[in-house]
Parts: sequence; structure tokens; C-alpha cells
Amino acid sequence: MCSDANHDVVDQLAALRTDVRNDLQQLFARAVETGRMPAGTDAASLGAYVAAVAQGIAVEASGGASRQSLMKVVDVALTALPTP
Repeated sequence: MCSDANHDVVDQLAALRTDVRNDLQQLFARAVETGRMPAGTDAASLGAYVAAVAQGIAVEASGGASRQSLMKVVDVALTALPTP
């Protein structure tokens, strides 16, 4: 964990992650409304999934993962996206 002196940074980063997840959920909800994604798509879960994959990719990249291995993760993640 972090020291009490840095707790505000932890809170700010958590808020940013929440904002990204919420923005993705709204994006997917609009895509469902406009027919770019199938009706019945769970926009909230899909937004949470994409945010989690992006965070995982960031962690892997900071750990030195190659571009090639990260792109393979992206390719697999894209197969989970519903198509109209």
C-alpha cells in the first residue's frame, strides 16, 4: 500500500479509472442505441471489461512486455466485442 501522505494520489488514480470505465460504458450504450452494437449488449459489463483489459495492458507494458505480445492481447480482446 502507500503511505498516508500519498493517499490522495491513490484516490485520484482510482477516480480516473472509474471515469474511463464510465466513459466506455456510455460509449457502448450509445453504440447500442444507434444500432452499431446489437440490442441487448450489456454496455456496463463491456465497458468494465475493456477498461480492465486496457489497465492490464498498461501493467504488462510497464513491465517490459513486447508490442507484439500486447497486440496479441488486443486481438483476443477484440473478439469479445459484439458486432451488429
